[in-house]
Amino acid sequence: IEAVSFKDAQGKSIDFGQYKGQVVMVNMWATWCPPCVRELPAIDRFKAKFDPKEFRVLPISIDMKGKEQVEPFLASLGMDKFETYYDPQQQLGQVFPLDTIPATFILNQQGELIAFVRTFVDWDDEKAVELIRSFIKQAAPKP
Repeated sequence: IEAVSFKDAQGKSIDFGQYKGQVVMVNMWATWCPPCVRELPAIDRFKAKFDPKEFRVLPISIDMKGKEQVEPFLASLGMDKFETYYDPQQQLGQVFPLDTIPATFILNQQGELIAFVRTFVDWDDEKAVELIRSFIKQAAPKP
């Protein structure tokens, strides 16, 4: 995946190169997309099931107003601790199709796109956990 950057809550630029060696789940969402919002608490629970050294979850909001719109919205849901990233200019549209959200893209440890879902996902489902575990294992060095 090309090094297209997006921003963290502090406004710092980030690109996927920083996550080499980890399986990465990118979840594109927006405050105006009800199924996206419905996914967020489950994504938070999902993230907690893995070692962050092996698996990174990057929810990325494409809201035009970015953080000033998203932070109060998350707070209203009681999710002010939810860690999200921002791409108000939708620059990631250069590497991911963003015409349908929620959309989730999984990158392997080399930063290659290995799976994607362009619909709502039940992240509390054990099958989702198993799928990610299998991706993490694929790259584990063979003993």
